Amino acid sequence: MGVNIMIAGLACQVASLLLFVVLCVEYGLRVRSSPERLNMQFASVYNSKMWKLFIAGKSQTRTPACRCAKIYSEKFR
Repeated sequence: MGVNIMIAGLACQVASLLLFVVLCVEYGLRVRSSPERLNMQFASVYNSKMWKLFIAGKSQTRTPACRCAKIYSEKFR
């Protein structure tokens, strides 16, 4: 019973991470496809190195999902 609850929790985590990544990718594609709609008042923010590092860090959310899937496939077959 405890293993099933753990697997259900893990599946919920992976699903929520996957949803987050999909929504972030969609947002990024929308912003890239219409740069004329960006507010030039904030150009210094979205052109800064810190912003690009932040976006790169957000793209790494798939790492825990991959790790969880690997653990699941190895231990709970």
